[in-house]
Amino acid sequence: MVDLLVSNQEKLHNVELNTLLGNFGLSTEDDDVNFACGDAAPLVLEFIRSADLIVTGTIGRVGIPGSFIGNTAEEVLRVSDSSILAVKPDGHISPLA
Repeated sequence: MVDLLVSNQEKLHNVELNTLLGNFGLSTEDDDVNFACGDAAPLVLEFIRSADLIVTGTIGRVGIPGSFIGNTAEEVLRVSDSSILAVKPDGHISPLA
């Protein structure tokens, strides 16, 4: 049952990602696009070992730590030698405001 739920979510996210990528003439079938499922930080690190700059969204945490960076971005920052640009989504309201 869990495998079916995970599979359905993977398919849904693939469709949504292809919709977004289509705006830029790309798809998950392109060699430059990687669509992977699993624990985010190890998957990200697998693909960015030689990157000069990593851009990541940060929305995963609440409170004072979440005002600055999310769990995945924090883990990637801790183990990566690359520069990282962490971006909050439009409309994000800091709990410190």
